[in-house]
Parts: sequence; C-alpha cells; structure tokens
Amino acid sequence: MVKTINLKKTTKNDLIELIRKLKRQTDAQYFLQENGKPLAVLISQVEYERYREEQRLKAVARLQKVMSEIQADIPQDISEEEVERDVNEAIHEMRGVKC
Repeated sequence: MVKTINLKKTTKNDLIELIRKLKRQTDAQYFLQENGKPLAVLISQVEYERYREEQRLKAVARLQKVMSEIQADIPQDISEEEVERDVNEAIHEMRGVKC
C-alpha cells in the first residue's frame, strides 16, 4: 500500500498511528510531503532491511564484475615474482625513488 501524507494536515498522533500501522502492514509506504513537495518516505523495518539487502547484493555483483574484468586483463604467463617486482617498481616510480 502506497499513501501520500501531507504533513501540514498531520498531527503527532497521526504519525504515531502510521508507525504502528507499519508494524502490521510491512509492505506499506508513506510518502511524506509538505506544500506538495516530497520530504521523506516512511517504511517498515522489514521493508528497509529488504531494501538494504538488495543494495548489498547489487554492490557485490558490480564488484564481482569489475574483479572479473581486471583478472581477464592480467596475462596468465606472469609469475608472482614478476608481478611483485613490477608493483615495487611502480611504487618507487611514484615516490621518485630508483630501484
């Protein structure tokens, strides 16, 4: 259930009742407005946790994609020692120190 609430016409007790309704109707969403302008959205804790988990999963998927792209660009025939040497050289170059 989605409902728009005008805060100009809403009392403290009305807001308390909305919060209590969220305990019973975890899928309810209340869009709070003032002078016709959106201010906030009031959702249940359950809905918030669902949203956070969805965002976390999207971030993990993006990270995995980037990691796969990076790994695909790394030549497979380079030894760990060569990688370490190249990294150290790059660090020294950035610091202005010769190896």
